[in-house]
Amino acid sequence: MARGGKQTVLQGAIILTASTMVVKGIGALFKIPLANILGGVGMSYFVSAYDVLIPIYSMTVTGMGVAVSRMVSERSGYGSTAAEDILKTAKTLFWGIGLAASLLLFCFAKPLTAVIGNPTAYLSVCCIAPSVLFSCLSSAYRGYFQGKHNMLPTARSQILEALVKLVFGISFAWILCQKLTESAAAGTFPWQGTPQQVQLKILQLSAAGAVLGVSFSTLCGLLFIRRQYRSNGFAGAGRFSRKDAKTLWRIALPIALTSLSANLTTVIDLSSVMNCLKSAVGQGEEKILAMYAGCIPPEVTASVLPEYLYGSYSGLAVSIFNLVPAITAGIGMSAIPAIAGYCAAGDDLCLQRSVESVMATTAAAAFPLGLGIFTFAKEILTFLYPSQQMEAAIVAPTLRMMGLVSILIAFSGIFNNVLQASGMEKTPLAALLIGGLLKMLTNFILVSRPEVNIHGVAYGSLICYSFIVIFCAVKWFGSGRPFARAVVLLKPLLASVLCCSTARSIYWLLYDVAGNTVSLLIGIAAGGFVYIGLLFWTKFIKSAEISLVFSGKNRRK
Repeated sequence: MARGGKQTVLQGAIILTASTMVVKGIGALFKIPLANILGGVGMSYFVSAYDVLIPIYSMTVTGMGVAVSRMVSERSGYGSTAAEDILKTAKTLFWGIGLAASLLLFCFAKPLTAVIGNPTAYLSVCCIAPSVLFSCLSSAYRGYFQGKHNMLPTARSQILEALVKLVFGISFAWILCQKLTESAAAGTFPWQGTPQQVQLKILQLSAAGAVLGVSFSTLCGLLFIRRQYRSNGFAGAGRFSRKDAKTLWRIALPIALTSLSANLTTVIDLSSVMNCLKSAVGQGEEKILAMYAGCIPPEVTASVLPEYLYGSYSGLAVSIFNLVPAITAGIGMSAIPAIAGYCAAGDDLCLQRSVESVMATTAAAAFPLGLGIFTFAKEILTFLYPSQQMEAAIVAPTLRMMGLVSILIAFSGIFNNVLQASGMEKTPLAALLIGGLLKMLTNFILVSRPEVNIHGVAYGSLICYSFIVIFCAVKWFGSGRPFARAVVLLKPLLASVLCCSTARSIYWLLYDVAGNTVSLLIGIAAGGFVYIGLLFWTKFIKSAEISLVFSGKNRRK
């Protein structure tokens, strides 16, 4: 590893990818007991807070963080305090933006949740509002370190956030659920109503407690990465620059809009799925109940059936298929400084190598994970949510399709990063806006149909992201810039198909004897060995790359 904490593109990608895998693993540990505590209806309150947060987070956090990274990378040679000037300017801007966004989210929690069709989730939205300010400030520091080609502070702060969220989020939710349930049984519960109304109120407050743990985790992440910066010897060296502020806005705005559009499917689902499900229930309640016979608890009436379906999907399935783009996101982020530098210098050879490395690494991660979810959707849900089998049975077909969609989402994210770093910010924005319109149209057509209902979400996402990937690929080729060779995608694709085939075969052989859990774990392990072996056999992974990751020295001549 380079001195001063600086890493190569590949090293940075590995660090962020590994940290993301750890974070997502901790996130799964968080979601599984949380889903068991809250159930399908309670998870709809929890997830609604995240869904309301996403467009605000995209506009206030993602765009500015990438802009800081890009500017720091481009100006690293301008002087010893050039990067600190950018950070100082970003922090000043972020204080105002983050505080304003947090206050707006808190004050308009009720109207926002009413718009999305889940008004009882407003307490959860109020509790997540402070996280916007903390995340804004954290993104400034993370952008600074990423622009310096040092991904370790970002990785460490993200892992810390995940651990704090796990401990405090689960603790708050469990304590509130237990204490309020005991209070209701003793007749001292402060809210009166039918048993069903009391239970819904308990779930509402418990979900808010879990969200409060999330906000506390973002504060801890901010304090940690701020301490990391102060230890580098440059603390207090920067100054605010109006010129840098204007440049940040100019770079960040298209990126922020693109980031918003990248999460547009979530925003669209948030604003349309619940209402479409209500329409589907109104048109064919009996048809839906017959479709999910044995999977709808008796306490779930028609009035909360849309929340139950949406909560089952968003609480169980979303966290699984989002694993793929979340992992590959770190790959794209690590490459932004290098690609921006090569484009600025006009170095097409290094640009091609960087793009090819990013695409190859993305393919190596996305193909086996996405196809694995497609192959084992039902089995994974059964393993992860043993006490939520009814909800799992409902969303298994949707998760199966979303496994394929997750691969497309991963590559669309990489295209976003590559195009943004090369100065083509408007291209992914246009693609994502058009894709979002296709997604919205599909939701209204399919989700509103009783015979399709929640499964229509997957079909809409498939159409949306297929268009985005094709559009961005055509625009990149049309720009005349170098791209990756097809072989870097074909090798991991073929290896992934053989990996999943092996895993599925072993699962079938062992299931009658060992059951779902043991068969699944052994099958996945065997498939993983096959996959890694094939990557080495096809020379997709070489000793030179291994040396580069761990030493920063390329042995290849």
